[in-house]
Amino acid sequence: MPTDPTTTPTTPAAARVTIRRATPDDAAEVVTMVEEIADLEDQATCVHVHLEQWRRLLTRPDVTVLLAERGSRQIGYVSAIRQHTCGPAVTCSTSTISTSAPATATPGSAGS
Repeated sequence: MPTDPTTTPTTPAAARVTIRRATPDDAAEVVTMVEEIADLEDQATCVHVHLEQWRRLLTRPDVTVLLAERGSRQIGYVSAIRQHTCGPAVTCSTSTISTSAPATATPGSAGS
C-alpha cells in the first residue's frame, strides 16, 4: 500500500499540507477564500456572510470549517453545517472547496 506523501518524513516540511478546524481567529482568511472562490465562479453577489458573521459562525458546534494549510499559509477550505431533521437522522451539507494557491501536491496527497 502506498504511503501518504503529506505525512511521510520524505516530504519536505514546506510542502506538507495539514488540515485543522478553523477558529474565530481565522475568520478573515475564511472570508478571503470564500470571496475568491465566489469571484472565480462569478457568484460574488451571492456572498452575504461577512467578517463578524464568520467570527460568530466559527464558534457554533453545528458549523465546521476545515482549513488546509501549507506551512503557515491557508490554501483551501471545506465547510459543513450539521442540520437535524425531524427524526434522529443528521444531514450534512457542504460547500465548495476553495484553493487560494496553485496545487503542487503529488498524486495521492491532500492537494490532488
